Amino acid sequence: MDAEGISTPAAHPRTIRARRITQPIQARHTGHSCYPACSDTVSLVKHVDHMDLAPLYAQLADLLREMITSGELQPRSTLPSESYLQQEQGVSRGTVRMAIGILRDEGLVITIGGHGTFVKEHAAS
Repeated sequence: MDAEGISTPAAHPRTIRARRITQPIQARHTGHSCYPACSDTVSLVKHVDHMDLAPLYAQLADLLREMITSGELQPRSTLPSESYLQQEQGVSRGTVRMAIGILRDEGLVITIGGHGTFVKEHAAS
């Protein structure tokens, strides 16, 4: 101890023992890249352009419309969830809802409360 009564590191040496890890530790990644727990969730390759003057909801509606008309989203298949689109595109939930609302007004999708949003049968034809 020094004159003030504070112990110095030399006064109490500590022994540090390295723990030996017998099994590899699996770190749980919580980012959006592994968000879809279901393998049937479609990964969006294109993203909205935050620097573009067009509204984000219109850009997102265009991306989803393109996926439906190209056949990437088949009739009766579910659209990606609102939370997935929100994380994947970096937009708010309101933006996602407005984009889905545009597609619903165009007759491309139908929303069933508690079940999700689905591509309509006649949308791809």
